[in-house]
Amino acid sequence: MDSKISEKIDEALREGEKHEVLFFSLAERNGYTCKISTKHENTKEHWDVEITKNGISRTVDVKGLKDSIKDNKTWFEFKNVNGDVGWGCAPELHTIAFELDKMFILMKRSEVLSVVEERVREFEAENGVGICFYKELLHDYEMYSRVFWGRKDKIVKVPLRDLKHLIYEKIYK
Repeated sequence: MDSKISEKIDEALREGEKHEVLFFSLAERNGYTCKISTKHENTKEHWDVEITKNGISRTVDVKGLKDSIKDNKTWFEFKNVNGDVGWGCAPELHTIAFELDKMFILMKRSEVLSVVEERVREFEAENGVGICFYKELLHDYEMYSRVFWGRKDKIVKVPLRDLKHLIYEKIYK
């Protein structure tokens, strides 16, 4: 693997861990008991932290504050870079925690999936079914892949405004 790509992956992993640690500490401050995922749970089941409160446990994938979220959009992953089930379709994952400037917003993965699938169907009914390979030309809810860069992912860009009604909890920083 190219050393620049390897460095970028290592940096992304370190950056992701910072967001997970922050979420973990804020969730504990808000009365949750937390458990960090094992490597298998993280990579195969797509969750970072298990949170428990009042006897109810939920697995959470923490999405750190990225440029796309700063633009009030997020990526939704149907298939990951290996072509396997992406986090958006992982049945073991209950909750997605999106980091914003002042808080994390929590949503049920299954509800986000339902909204995204419906909006993708609407986009494809209006524009045709296909995959965009150029991020600069990408529309919201248009399927995108980086197959030309050796990745087998299938993702779409989603405006956060379309998901706001799904927020079931906010955890403030």
